[in-house]
Amino acid sequence: ILTQAPHSKPSSATISFSNGHNTSLTLEPLTGHSVYGTAYYGSFTAPHTSVSNATSFRVLTAQIPPSTAPSSSSSFAIQSTYAILPSQTTFSSSSNGTINLTIAVRAGAATTDLSARITVPVAQPLTLGPKLRTAEVKLEKGGEGEEPGGYTLWRGGVTVEEAPTGAVSVRLVRGGETLDTLLLDVGVAGW
Repeated sequence: ILTQAPHSKPSSATISFSNGHNTSLTLEPLTGHSVYGTAYYGSFTAPHTSVSNATSFRVLTAQIPPSTAPSSSSSFAIQSTYAILPSQTTFSSSSNGTINLTIAVRAGAATTDLSARITVPVAQPLTLGPKLRTAEVKLEKGGEGEEPGGYTLWRGGVTVEEAPTGAVSVRLVRGGETLDTLLLDVGVAGW
């Protein structure tokens, strides 16, 4: 939530989905500051069934009139057709740097030309910056019983020969368009 002076921290905030579901945000104590104002961060949880048909969301705040709070009057689109599943995407440095990933695709969505592109920063001797290694991962449709909540699971993997020096990027691509991106960080990438 971005506020402009002279507004103070909102006393409460709600995330409102286009399907009519609303849930309260838990505002964090830490803030961010920039020339645009003060940013307040909030977290929420909502069951998948409550937001499954939503196509957008808005953040509504108390104490800040919508006309002066850009985040309160903006609607943000939700793309829920394709998703990289963070909890089922792994990097194993013990097996020559293998990245295994799982993708969820909503039933009925187009899957032709669906692939994942991995970008790994690796050491480049005698330079200050890393070299970027890329690999394309062919995805295979999961077996029977792998269709939770109206989604089909697709899986793939690739071996990275060199240890990463930074965040590993996993992009889900179809027909040249990036559908979702996941960054594997320090803890996940194992460096």
